[in-house]
Amino acid sequence: MKKYLLSLALFGLAQGVSLPLANVSNEAKANYIYGENIVYNGDFKIGAGEYVVPSAAPSGDSVISGMGTFDGKAYVTKEENNSSNTVIKFMGNGFSSFYKLLNIEKGGEYKIEFDYKVDGSTDNIGFAFWCITDGNRLPEVNIFDSSQNKDVKTTDLANNWKHIEYTRKFEDKVYDSMHFWCNINSATIYADNFKMTKTGTTENIFKGGDFEGFLDYATSTLTMTPNENKLYGQNVTLGNGNVKLTNDGIYGLEIDSLNENLYTTEIKFDGELASDANLKLNILNSEKTSVKEIEIIKDGVSTTKNSYIGTFNKISDAKKVQLEYRGSSELSISYFSIKPTYENAFDPTKTYYEDKNLVVNGDFEKFDEGTKFSEKQLEGAWGSVSLDNPGRIVKDGDNKVASIGKNDASDAKNYSSMFLMTPDDLTIGDLVRFQYDYKLTISDDPITYTEINSCFVGGANVSYYKLDLSKINYDDSYVTTSGAESAHYNFKKEVLSNGYTRVTLDFQVMQDKIQWNSVRWLFTPHNVGDTLYVDNVNIRFLSETPFSTEATKIEINSEDLELFVGETKDLTYTITPSDATNKDVKWTSSNEAVCKVNNGKIEAIGEGVCEISVETTNGKKDSIVVTVLKKNEEKKSNTGAIAGGIIGGVAGVGIIVGAIIFFLKRKK
Repeated sequence: MKKYLLSLALFGLAQGVSLPLANVSNEAKANYIYGENIVYNGDFKIGAGEYVVPSAAPSGDSVISGMGTFDGKAYVTKEENNSSNTVIKFMGNGFSSFYKLLNIEKGGEYKIEFDYKVDGSTDNIGFAFWCITDGNRLPEVNIFDSSQNKDVKTTDLANNWKHIEYTRKFEDKVYDSMHFWCNINSATIYADNFKMTKTGTTENIFKGGDFEGFLDYATSTLTMTPNENKLYGQNVTLGNGNVKLTNDGIYGLEIDSLNENLYTTEIKFDGELASDANLKLNILNSEKTSVKEIEIIKDGVSTTKNSYIGTFNKISDAKKVQLEYRGSSELSISYFSIKPTYENAFDPTKTYYEDKNLVVNGDFEKFDEGTKFSEKQLEGAWGSVSLDNPGRIVKDGDNKVASIGKNDASDAKNYSSMFLMTPDDLTIGDLVRFQYDYKLTISDDPITYTEINSCFVGGANVSYYKLDLSKINYDDSYVTTSGAESAHYNFKKEVLSNGYTRVTLDFQVMQDKIQWNSVRWLFTPHNVGDTLYVDNVNIRFLSETPFSTEATKIEINSEDLELFVGETKDLTYTITPSDATNKDVKWTSSNEAVCKVNNGKIEAIGEGVCEISVETTNGKKDSIVVTVLKKNEEKKSNTGAIAGGIIGGVAGVGIIVGAIIFFLKRKK
């Protein structure tokens, strides 16, 4: 397979200079793909004074002790419209969670309580308890899952808050932590007032569950010593939605390197600029020496009003990037990004050649109607997660298709899924086309469904190259993939005459792109009948030049032969696959004194044994053994009889003939 490595010649790359993108046409900008921002909180959504719950739980006697995060980020902040109350906030993509170290006694019965509020929609707010020392986990409780929430009591509170109560007995051992999580793909979720009280007592063992006092550990300022998010600074104040610099102010970030070939930086600032305002981006190495400076504002003048976009090249020994400000008035920066930048390998004006489909049974016609997917994969590596409603094969018109969703009331699970294990030979630089047809039957507004999508799934269940089917055909502005990849790609859609929509995603496998293991379709139906149908799944390599299909096997269409001297025989052969690009072959004889071969036609010359071979240009080979007899000899029915006949009747050959035949058995 021909690989296409990235070509990153962009805007003065050869000269190694930085160039503002403001002077580049929108058409030229569209030829490039931008990765994720390496600057933590570069959009400043995490506001001033918010406490970010760390991944490692702090120890000690403080209110924050024993609380950490597993997935995503959790923030402690003031409740909107109620500055006297502190709550924990979950936002972003996927799942977010926290855990609290506890001392839950063996045999104890405990009442668990908390409050929550959802801005948006979610199908999963859950919790479970761990005995980490034994690696044991109690069954989880999702308060929205009817199979898990029968003992959960929910009470409506003011301002869209709800109160949860649940009682559980811990019979078998001591448990030492509680894990709380929520699905935040389509929601921002708030929680507060966690309590855990043993029956017969009044003590709340969940200390800090009201989050009061957490903000004493938050900060609105930075020092030149990097914090846990690798941010540092001087004369800088974090605001809500911005960062403010005064004279000689620095706002910086520690990094490991800048190893991609190209980066784009974007900086936005608010308000009028003072005439003495100067701002530059300075990149420092491990010796704290400047290796590159980019001028953003010069004496009160910027390239474009209130913003700068520019590029710079790889700097492998970069260890810090920082904004440095001089000026008599305060400068407010509302956005700061540094993103890896890749040349888009796809030109929509070009015609690409497709290789064969790497997906087995992508049209589902070989499966029996009613087949259910499971984690025990079906032919072609199709399966379904055991915790979800499984994918099923159904008839839709004259076609068999795969479907996920809620068939009937017995499908009690919130999630429905199917997956396809991806080919092993997707490698860096490959141009790939991912394509399938789908039809969606839903009863509610698509935006209210938590998940309707397909994506490539990598390690730790991370979603890459997500196609959000709740937006395709509903939101014309949705034209690029989402998910955890550092480069988002445009996709195409085509509404077909049979009511299906064909989606096509062309992408180039990037270096920082995951170890993929599957493509997953995921759907969270609301009601019986909500169904996602999928058909004609394709994963193909692409090229600007035609692909050559290599021969994998060649077979002579004949068994071993006996011929009389002077006899001829025409041989034919079969090449696999039948559409191999090059079907040229070469015929050879191991002993032309016994028989000759020309384009598959054998001519028996003299008594003896020889091997006739045919070989493709890429080295695939097959052969048969040909025994040439005197005209008055009787032909035998098999090789063993031939050997006996020759040994008994051909003078001068003797036992050597038997040895020759043994070594010239037909090779398959």
